[in-house]
Amino acid sequence: ASPEMEFVSSVATPAKVAETNQFIAYAVRWPVLEGVFGEGLLLQPKTAPRGCVIELPDADQTPEMLAGLAPGLPPARQFARRAAEAGNQVVVLTLIDRADTFSGNARLGRATNQSHREWIYRQAYELGRHVIGYEVQKVLAAVDWFTRENTKRTALPIAVHGYGEGGLIALY
Repeated sequence: ASPEMEFVSSVATPAKVAETNQFIAYAVRWPVLEGVFGEGLLLQPKTAPRGCVIELPDADQTPEMLAGLAPGLPPARQFARRAAEAGNQVVVLTLIDRADTFSGNARLGRATNQSHREWIYRQAYELGRHVIGYEVQKVLAAVDWFTRENTKRTALPIAVHGYGEGGLIALY
């Protein structure tokens, strides 16, 4: 069965993240493997979509940055925003970042700078998997969702595009 795209919201935080003249941005997630979900933004054009694009940022970029909804990237590198403004339905994935926000515990005398990607890599290795493999599976599940959506309308082309770490995942 194809994954179902779900809106991520609560009473305090609606799924609708932003709206521009050309598109509406929603926080979404979709099932990938048992216990594993893809997360990101769905940029829904206000006109009938011309195509379907999966955008993959570098590991240290957020979907909001790629969609031009948060600072951090110049307009020329906001690929997801540009794709949505061109009339495409866009899914922007959240990749596991390289930050070390929760590494170590100073109260226990344990300090480390192990990144989130490294942490997941080490966990995945024990299971015979790889962090990039998990992210490739998230992309494939998003492609499956677009493919299912295409059965409800005139089939649209599906593209995968990435930059940096996201470019590597798009290549795979």
